[in-house]
Amino acid sequence: MCTVCRHDEAHAVNVALVARESYRSVAGRFGLSKSALKRHSEEHIPKLLVEAKRAVEVADADSLLDRLEGWATRIETAIDAVEGEEDYAEFWKGVAVLRPYLELIGEITKELERRPQVSLHLSPEWVELRTVIVQALDPYPVAKWAVVEAIKEVEGSTYDGS
Repeated sequence: MCTVCRHDEAHAVNVALVARESYRSVAGRFGLSKSALKRHSEEHIPKLLVEAKRAVEVADADSLLDRLEGWATRIETAIDAVEGEEDYAEFWKGVAVLRPYLELIGEITKELERRPQVSLHLSPEWVELRTVIVQALDPYPVAKWAVVEAIKEVEGSTYDGS
């Protein structure tokens, strides 16, 4: 195992290396060899930097999500207030303001998927591909039967393989 990674002050060593302090300076301060620091820098620092970047991205996303949820809560409170007064014009304005917040929260949390979904068994391309696949299996009747049965199960159809 890497002597730098096992060092009691590994984090401080990493900070010094990322700050581009000389190997000689870091080695002297932490009682490590220059060659160990060089190996550690080449083998472990890039991975640590990638992990740190991901951690920052996650923290930023959490912060953004927290802020959006906070605004959504405030907007919902305002909507509740105008609904209680039966001011429906303001109520619907509030709903219109709230909607993009909820959509963005849904996208961040992956509860809302905006990418187009393709249903293969309904597309003409899939029908043609299905036919080509099944015909290619003509020399292998057992495999052909298994594929046709799998297609029928997925499609919920009475496809007969022709």
